[in-house]
Amino acid sequence: MMFSILCVAQPKQKSVVESDVSHNYKRAVRESFYKELNNLSGLEEGYHGFIDVGYTFGVGDYQFNRFEINSTHGYQFNPHIFLGGGLGLHFMPEYDTPDMNIALDHRKKQLDIPVYGNIRWTIINNKVTPFIDGKIGHYITHQGGLCASIAIGCRISVYNSQAINFSIGYSHENLEFESFDHFTSHYSMDYKRSKRKLGAEGISLKISYDF
Repeated sequence: MMFSILCVAQPKQKSVVESDVSHNYKRAVRESFYKELNNLSGLEEGYHGFIDVGYTFGVGDYQFNRFEINSTHGYQFNPHIFLGGGLGLHFMPEYDTPDMNIALDHRKKQLDIPVYGNIRWTIINNKVTPFIDGKIGHYITHQGGLCASIAIGCRISVYNSQAINFSIGYSHENLEFESFDHFTSHYSMDYKRSKRKLGAEGISLKISYDF
């Protein structure tokens, strides 16, 4: 009689365990689904990074175009707010004031390196979302000065927290130029230049990968 009771109890106990495992599994799947549903951008609290490449079209008084690469790293506080910093490589072409026999301002072809702080607002927690991005920093090469930019764009989530970004923005940079100072003689065209910082503005188009 006792043996029969044990035989009956064991399958029932096994059934209870299987039911608990099945319930826990379904709950985990459900929680994962709702978490993904509520965070379509894939942006979660923690480390986040960006690699971007772009081209700036010079506007204003000093219209020279340049190519740039930037690497930004920081902390994603929630699906909307990112705060970090980075370093760039800005490939500056040679510049001379146009339409002058003796250029008023001159700048050699060179590589400028800025370091900067970055804040980004991802407006909507969705797979495709607009964003606003701001950077401010300083060039650490060639006696450079302030650099700042503001951009708007579109972020397209591709996998988990990874995405492709497209943006258009405005930039302002204080760069060192060699400006005409004075002629060194009354009898020749020899002249002297002096260094000074001038503001250069531009419209930037960028594509970036964030992870």
